[in-house]
Amino acid sequence: MAVEIAPAGSPTVERSYADILEFLDEYRTRLRGRRALVPGGGDLAPGTALRLRLRVPVLDRAFDMPARVEATGEAGAVVVLEGEEVEAALGEVDAFYQLAGRLMRALLQTGRFRVAAVGESARPAGTAPVAAAAPAPASAAPSPPAAPASPGAASPAAEASRLPALDGPPTESGDVAGARFRDLLMRLYREQRTGILEVRMPDGLRRVAFVEKGGPVQFLSDPPVVEETLGMLLLRAGRIDEAQLRESLERMNRTGQLQGEALVEMNALNFASLVMALGRQAELICRNVAGLGEGRYAFHEREKLDRRFISPPVKIPAILWEMRRTHYRELGQEQIDALLHPLMDSYVVVAGEFPWGDLRMKRSERDLVDILKKRNYRVREIYSVSSVGRAGTTGAILTLRDLGLVQFTETEDVAQADARIHALLAAKLDAMEGQNHFDRMEIHWSARDVDVENGYARLVRQYETLARRHRLNEEQERMRQEVLRRLAESHAVLKVQSTRHEHRLAHYEVQQCEFSADLLFRQGEMLAVKQRWPAVIENFERAAELQPQNRHYSQAAASARNQTYKSSAEDDD
Repeated sequence: MAVEIAPAGSPTVERSYADILEFLDEYRTRLRGRRALVPGGGDLAPGTALRLRLRVPVLDRAFDMPARVEATGEAGAVVVLEGEEVEAALGEVDAFYQLAGRLMRALLQTGRFRVAAVGESARPAGTAPVAAAAPAPASAAPSPPAAPASPGAASPAAEASRLPALDGPPTESGDVAGARFRDLLMRLYREQRTGILEVRMPDGLRRVAFVEKGGPVQFLSDPPVVEETLGMLLLRAGRIDEAQLRESLERMNRTGQLQGEALVEMNALNFASLVMALGRQAELICRNVAGLGEGRYAFHEREKLDRRFISPPVKIPAILWEMRRTHYRELGQEQIDALLHPLMDSYVVVAGEFPWGDLRMKRSERDLVDILKKRNYRVREIYSVSSVGRAGTTGAILTLRDLGLVQFTETEDVAQADARIHALLAAKLDAMEGQNHFDRMEIHWSARDVDVENGYARLVRQYETLARRHRLNEEQERMRQEVLRRLAESHAVLKVQSTRHEHRLAHYEVQQCEFSADLLFRQGEMLAVKQRWPAVIENFERAAELQPQNRHYSQAAASARNQTYKSSAEDDD
């Protein structure tokens, strides 16, 4: 969608935040990309020009900026911000965001503060739990010793001490923005590689992922990201209460335990629940990391990790599939068409072997992939064989492209085309064995002259086009010529009415021909009442074809051609 700058007279929509953490989350996920979410704006039409009034908490400022609705959904309207006004306003907001981040990290790094949760009842409905800093008890150890790797999230003071040492140059590195980082994650998964993935943000945040057989098993952050800690996630999900969260934090400060260990020891969680919680935590952080718009990554390959983990590797393809499918659902039709138009005449080739179940696709999407694996289709042809719907098919094709699971080529894959053509010719020749001439030419046994000629022309055209579109090998060309020879043989028999009639009687009973002729004639009479003359003529001519000795049928056909036929039903009226 082309975004135009909203004029000064456009309607104003206000966007405010419940607290500073909600604002910081919005800035990290949208505002820095010149977008914003307007809750309750689902009734705004895409393309609507408006003025967005952004109220920033703590800073106590409101910024009016031109915007245009990009997409709408259940969460509200996503708007795009552009223009000089936006750059000036968001420059000031960005400076505030950086300052707030540095202040929060500085407080946590002192070791004199710990995380305390504000109760669910103390926050507005629909917002995330708020993390606040509270003074640690005097007996709390300011810097607990590093604990061996085990389940749970570390306390803020201990997490940095558990970060692995990354000596030597990385195996791969680059910018997280764009497709390069996504390609890395898919490649690590496909190649089942193991190592340490480090991501550094411009604001100083450092994330480290332990990757085992292509999937992250645990993340550590320096400084800790409060909303991603295990305790906060369990509190938000209602699996623990505030008292249990506080007790787990006190145990962590007192003993150096990890939070998962503390919660199991407190009987707040059992071991199975802890494993599930750690898996969900890793998936959540994977989504956050995969959605980053800026920063640098470095992957350090290892033969094996020096720590053991109880949670299984995250299935990165499923997360990337979900994120990209959501991205394309939120795009406007104009943007989708612009992306797809250059690809419409390209063939879609499924790339190599892949554990497709790890994408967690819908059944209809998996069926589409199965169709594409059997044969190369042009993009424009896929819609006729897909059961996902046009929008769903488009999103699936573009997502498969983004994940490197399909490629687009100007010509059909040679090996696949050869196999398909060979199977087509072999099936036709096999079917022709023992068939009568009507079946060979794929026409009904009541066919008239015109039906014979049309059927023959259609099949000849089909097999001649096959040779023009593909370079057939010697065996394929021999099979094609044999198909054409047998078609010509059948055409020679059926193109003459007398030999056609003899052939019909040789393969179909006389009573069957009489019954079908009578049925066709009666149907023609009913159609004559409605004056549907083309259908009347066809029915009468087929009846005469089946019973050439019955002059009543042929006379009725002649009257129908002149539109002078009157059925017995009309006479009764």
